[in-house]
Amino acid sequence: MDEQTPHLYVTVVPIVTTERKKKASEARATKRYRTKPKNGPRLSADDLMTRENLTRFQDTYAEAMARFGLERGIRGSEARHVDQHEYYRQCQIKKKELEQDVATLSSEKRQLDTETQSLEKRKKELERGNRYMDKAFADTKAANAEMTRQNGELEKRKS
Repeated sequence: MDEQTPHLYVTVVPIVTTERKKKASEARATKRYRTKPKNGPRLSADDLMTRENLTRFQDTYAEAMARFGLERGIRGSEARHVDQHEYYRQCQIKKKELEQDVATLSSEKRQLDTETQSLEKRKKELERGNRYMDKAFADTKAANAEMTRQNGELEKRKS
């Protein structure tokens, strides 16, 4: 996980019994070292770790892991390994940015909490005012009904 995309390293070194192929520089060398028997077992990945085989390994591994949501890397990608120190430096920068974001959000939260308390207080005041207005409206309606009744009685007396 030290790069942008998760990846896997696998080292396989098979035991082979074929004769070792000598490089041209080894054939010209004057100093000779003790060698192992020609057809005896030895470790060699030369036949296994070819470009074609490595590509095939990546393809078949991706096919096997597709059911887990793993996707094959980009063929011929120019992506390069991120140095460990650079990776941790980037992590520290990101951490500082996140800490600044947390501080900003905390400040905004405190401000919003204060505004919320103020609005809650104003809401209670308005609800109390509404209750007062409803009572005054009911009282006025009752007084209006009483006045209408009394007005009706006065009209009867007058006639």
